Amino acid sequence: MVGDTNENEKMEDAALREVEEEGGVKAKIINPKPVTVFYSYTWNDMQIDKTVHYYLMEYVSGDPKNHDWEMMDAKFMPEEEVKKILSYPSDSEAFEKILKLL
Repeated sequence: MVGDTNENEKMEDAALREVEEEGGVKAKIINPKPVTVFYSYTWNDMQIDKTVHYYLMEYVSGDPKNHDWEMMDAKFMPEEEVKKILSYPSDSEAFEKILKLL
């Protein structure tokens, strides 16, 4: 997943940074082609159009218990549990596309 990118930061670098900052773990990208999803939401009476790029990554080190304040929780879980808790259609779509890359 990619959050905001810093100026001149490649998407792949931003994704790895966000995973470490927000999820508490270091990872490496194992498929350089992201799964991209688009969605819209309303915030303060403004429509926000968002593009999110998901990369298939492999765990390297760290502990998800060290996630930052932006995340309520971070943990590793089995595929079937992930499918049960994803609440947004765009996230479910992205997860299914990522599984096909495995």
